[in-house]
Amino acid sequence: CYCPMNWENVLRTCVALGVPEIQLIQADRGVKGFKLYENGRNRHLMGKEAERAELEGRLTVTQFATAADFLSACERDGLEIWATDLSQWATDLSDALYRRRRRSEDGASKSASSTAGAGGGGRASASGGSGRIALVFGREAVGVSKEVLEGARERVYFPLHGFADSLNVSASVALILDAMLA
Repeated sequence: CYCPMNWENVLRTCVALGVPEIQLIQADRGVKGFKLYENGRNRHLMGKEAERAELEGRLTVTQFATAADFLSACERDGLEIWATDLSQWATDLSDALYRRRRRSEDGASKSASSTAGAGGGGRASASGGSGRIALVFGREAVGVSKEVLEGARERVYFPLHGFADSLNVSASVALILDAMLA
């Protein structure tokens, strides 16, 4: 995000929707109106509202120097990567969410049937779709990096109507998070 208003809107949207963590890859440190904020672990750009949310413990912002560092952290933490993409290989967000729910249900029923004799219930694994998602957005002009797209389990797009074929990042974040959290 090179526009401070877009960046602040992304952070405000995440705070408003209860998203507890934002991870940045190579954040631009030259955005006017934002300070480089150090919270003991990371250095990143923060607007006043997001800084307040982080200080109150409602938001954690982590920065990665490279896409490879981000991908490694996601793998280590068991995060399923979903990247926004406008290519022919992307799937409508609602279809991806439906497949994820099906994987989760299938994994839960398989696990429940295999543990029923032991008196335990089942829970699907992250590969079955019940783990956390790292949702990756790129800038409107260039999108998500090739490296992250190749590491993504899902490439998703939000269907648009009319003449628009893309939205700026803050609008995309708001619409896609709202759909995913519904």
